[in-house]
Amino acid sequence: MRQVVEQAAPAAPGTAAARPSRPRDAYPPSRFQVPTVPDGLVRRERLLHRVSSGVQGPLTLVSAAAGSGKTSLLASWAADRAIPGPLVWMRLQEGDEHPDAFWSSLARGLTVGDAALSGLPLPDLPGPAGATGTTAPPGPADRAVLDMLAWWLTDAGGRTVLVLDDAEYLADRALGDGLGYLLRHSGEHLHVVLLTRTEPCLPLHRYRLDGDVTEIRQADLALTDHEAVALLEAAQVDLAQVELTDLMERTHGWVAGVRFAARELAGRPRVGSGHAGPGASTSESGGVEAEVGVGVRDDEPTDGALTAYLRAEVLDAQPAELREAMLRCGVVDVLEAGLVDALVDGAHGQQVIDRLTASGALLDADPDRRGSFRFQPQLRDLLRAQLSEESPETVATGHRRAAQWFAAQGRSGAAISHAVRAGAWDLAAAVAVDGLDAAAALAGRVEPHLRVLLDGLPDDVRGAESALVRATAARLADDGELVARELRRARAGVRVPEERRFDASLLTLALLEAEQATRAGDGHGAAAALSTAERRLRRTSGGTPGHRSAVGRLLAVQRCELDLLRCELADVAVAAADLERVPQGQATALRRRARAAAALSWSLTGQLRRAAAAARLALDARPGDDRWASVRALLALAWVATEEYDLDGAGTLAAEASRLGAEGDAVCAVVLALVRGRVVHARGDDCAAQQHVRLARSGRGSRTLPAPWEDRLVAAQARWGAPGRRTGGPAGEPPVVAVLTLDARLDLLVRRAERAERAGDRDRARLLLDRALRLAEPELIRRPFLEAPATVRRMLPVRTSAPTAWLAVPAGRTDAGTRGHPADLGGQGVRRPGSQHLRREALGRPVAVRTGSWGPPSGRRPAPEHLTAKELQVLEHLGRLLTTAEIADTMYVSVNTVRTHVRNILRKLDVARRHEAVRRAWELGLLGPPGQADAGPARGPGSGAEDR
Repeated sequence: MRQVVEQAAPAAPGTAAARPSRPRDAYPPSRFQVPTVPDGLVRRERLLHRVSSGVQGPLTLVSAAAGSGKTSLLASWAADRAIPGPLVWMRLQEGDEHPDAFWSSLARGLTVGDAALSGLPLPDLPGPAGATGTTAPPGPADRAVLDMLAWWLTDAGGRTVLVLDDAEYLADRALGDGLGYLLRHSGEHLHVVLLTRTEPCLPLHRYRLDGDVTEIRQADLALTDHEAVALLEAAQVDLAQVELTDLMERTHGWVAGVRFAARELAGRPRVGSGHAGPGASTSESGGVEAEVGVGVRDDEPTDGALTAYLRAEVLDAQPAELREAMLRCGVVDVLEAGLVDALVDGAHGQQVIDRLTASGALLDADPDRRGSFRFQPQLRDLLRAQLSEESPETVATGHRRAAQWFAAQGRSGAAISHAVRAGAWDLAAAVAVDGLDAAAALAGRVEPHLRVLLDGLPDDVRGAESALVRATAARLADDGELVARELRRARAGVRVPEERRFDASLLTLALLEAEQATRAGDGHGAAAALSTAERRLRRTSGGTPGHRSAVGRLLAVQRCELDLLRCELADVAVAAADLERVPQGQATALRRRARAAAALSWSLTGQLRRAAAAARLALDARPGDDRWASVRALLALAWVATEEYDLDGAGTLAAEASRLGAEGDAVCAVVLALVRGRVVHARGDDCAAQQHVRLARSGRGSRTLPAPWEDRLVAAQARWGAPGRRTGGPAGEPPVVAVLTLDARLDLLVRRAERAERAGDRDRARLLLDRALRLAEPELIRRPFLEAPATVRRMLPVRTSAPTAWLAVPAGRTDAGTRGHPADLGGQGVRRPGSQHLRREALGRPVAVRTGSWGPPSGRRPAPEHLTAKELQVLEHLGRLLTTAEIADTMYVSVNTVRTHVRNILRKLDVARRHEAVRRAWELGLLGPPGQADAGPARGPGSGAEDR
């Protein structure tokens, strides 16, 4: 081979004969010059290190789309890094795709690219096309020529680094074979760096297997957040973190996109800063996306700088058939092989994706879905705008095809979105029903794509599915009349109920009917609809697992509300407990509905503390999100307030529930009437109380309430009696209801205690009253005792062994009603943390509450804290002048325990000594007047120390 070289170039090194015989002007020197590093370039150490490591092997491939920074990266490396040998830079151009022209250009580049090679003799190779007026015929390079180049590089010594820029021109397989041959036979004396937008014609699989190639791809060249910030700062652009995030999502880190953004944002005022100049980022009219845009939004073609760049360097650079495929595929966000088959006529989807990936079309793998790809957002917007300009009818066709494909794959969200964009409302509605999106929306799972359909579905779109979607939207808007009208249309459209294709439609229909029936108080209709819905859910195969789970939970909540309608209150709590086991963050709306129903059921059964806690959680979740959950929670708190005898609070809560439309629900209307009746009854207005009950009973029209609720209304009428009739007199027993709730049991016990007292059986009266007090004390149910006849109220402080301090109405509220007389309990009411605090926290938003009535009476000491039952018992023993040891013996506790109770009593009553505590307790009515309690054992010597 050395002889061949010497025969081809006999002249001495440095002479003219040693140079190629082609005219020097056939090879512009700029083709072989290393590009200068652009101003403002960000040093990317992570990539520079990879290039330096890569040149230790035979091949480095830098493959990415236009504008990704390939040339800038290698220019920066060439300027800053220690190069292992001579550097030859060659920018390929049109014509170099012919092997003879390429090898001739390469030979020329080797002589002008670096002084270390310029003096060596080269063989006389064929010139580039047009150099001598003739075109070199395409064909494989002569192996003898390649051998000459290999020997020549070996003689040059060192390690020559050959950078081939714009290497996408190396499309001929013969060129790839020749370049591979040259690499193999040059050994360690040649390293090739390919800068290309497309896949090279080299057999990369072999180089990968041998570990002889370093690859830097599009994803590697994407700017990191830190690099993007550095680039923007170089352009005097300062972005907030949220704006930077928007920019990176918009550009995917594409270098040209960020550089165009920097140009657009330079000198703009920062949002909300009112300052314009260097370091500002965006205008006041929008964020980064609005400023950067591409200058392109969907279906709005523009001629901005970035748009022109993308159109020229990416879109129009593709072959005609690939360009058309790009435009058609641009209507979707994510590409998959089957989807491309549907969008591009006569195309093999995977082949199209492979070609787009290899052609530098800014198509990246989707990190969220394996086997899927996505266009860079700015390019995607250009594709959509360009297609809308070139072929508007193709846009709608593409969206419809995408909708049909996604629907067939069971991906209803994307199908609905594309159907809406195609204007195919009937298709969108059918997908929403068959995919259970509409049914899941009733469970609070309203996703953005469905919201667009619910808000935009025209009234003139026919079909059962369209009617069901409109009914769903009406139910979410709480428009009962529109729901009923659309349900009639839907029933007319579903005429073959046994065909399985109607299962999803019948499921959605049944769910809506169950909601309607429950609101109307139709227990039988609601039960039948729920049975149908459960059966259809088992039959249908549509819907994602998430949708099916949401519908199953909705059915559980509807069962819970049906139990409430039937007054099966124990079952309500069980169903609500099942929803509480759902992981946090899931089924939030359903959990809220279940909590509200459970709170109302607990309040009605006398479990006031649990009711208040559940109602507070229901209201704190998302106030106003579901008004019926809010109404039930408010009524639960109102019922609690009536039992605690907080009449002002109960009235405020009832007014809020009424403002939200409580009368529109059968159960809520009854509870609202009972709460209002209790409030006005406590204030002595039996006529108004009767009127509330009559309105609740007559307002149902032809529909009747379930018997338990009717019984509650009847019982209230009987208890409150006719106008002017004295409550608490020797009236008959209240009507027997299916379940004797705690409040009814307390009323019954109080009435029987009164009769026993009137009959002179004081022991029995005391026993009955004790039993009632012990039942009521854990839940702080004051109403039955404060509304009891005077004979019963006078018994409370002196005739019972149970503690009665908790019965005292909070200070400042003793005049709330005329029925209760707290003074009969022996003193002023005791202020304790109770319903006011609970009501304020439970509502979760400001409510008009008359706070002035909650302060202590003028000139009096602040109200004490609530004493526990044990502390009250110790206080009674102190009133009987027992010592600490005697109290411990009496209560069967240790002396230290008694001392702890005593310290707590002194602190809560705000006194320093025991006798002061007893005197304070007499003032507050916590103890009977002196002389009514037994004197107890005489105090022994030294007992005076106990007072200290």
